[in-house]
Formats: sequence, structure tokens, C-alpha cells
Amino acid sequence: MKKVLVNLTSILFLLFLDILIYKTFPYFIRANVWLIYIIFTALFLNHITSTITGFVLGIIADFLHLKFFGLQTISLSTLGYLSGWLNKRINEKFIKVQIIVLFLSSLAYFIIYFLLSRFLNLEKGNFTYFILSPIVNSIFGLFLIQIFVWYYKKWKLI
Repeated sequence: MKKVLVNLTSILFLLFLDILIYKTFPYFIRANVWLIYIIFTALFLNHITSTITGFVLGIIADFLHLKFFGLQTISLSTLGYLSGWLNKRINEKFIKVQIIVLFLSSLAYFIIYFLLSRFLNLEKGNFTYFILSPIVNSIFGLFLIQIFVWYYKKWKLI
């Protein structure tokens, strides 16, 4: 029950943060908080949790941003599945490792998103967004992951 409560409060926090970022920053410097949380679950929790989290957060992101329904779900659940393999294979406590994983996962997310968009003939990719977003996700994600580590340690879940 405690784990469900902590996950729900984390998702509500992400929902608030996503709406705040969406309204405040221009599209090319917005951090993808859903992706950052999936990387947190992949690094600190486990493989199955990151895959399920990717699927659930993808559905929430699809409802929030009202683009082609299912594109975020497929992208984030694929990223959750792929990044879940990093669990217990790398030392997630190092800051440099977290930054590198966030950067590479952001690149992988945009490659998956770009390929699915092209395959479905949905939208053209923006090169500025493609270059800046992994950097923004790495910087903002480092702080957000530290908040989640503190929160989950407080509840003794990691």
C-alpha cells in the first residue's frame, strides 16, 4: 500500500510539474518529466516497474498533450523496457552515470519518437528541439532524480 501511495503522489507531482513547465517554457527548452521519472524507476527500482511506468505515463502524456494517441505510450513504454535493463548493471548512485543515462535515454526517446512519427506520417521533427532537449533533460533530470531518491528513501522504498 505504501508503494502505491508513493507512486501516486510522484505521478501527481509529475503532472503538476509537466503542466507548469508546459505553460512556462518554450517548447525547445522543456524538460520531459515523464522520461526522467522512467529513467529513475529504471535505475533505482526494477525492470518491470520501469516498463509498466513507461506505459502508464505514456497514456497520461497522450491525454495531456493531445497529439496522435498512442505515440507517447509506445515511445515511453519502449524506453522503459530498454532502460530497465540497466538496473543492477551500472552504479546508479554516481552523478555522472545519471547524467549520461539521462542524455542517452533522451536521444533514444527522440529517435524512437522520430521513427514512429515518420512511419505514421504524423509530424516533422524540429532539429533545435532534438539537440537541446537531451541537454535540458540531463540538467533538469539530475535535480529531479535527486528529489525522487530523497522521497523514496524517506519512505524506505530504495
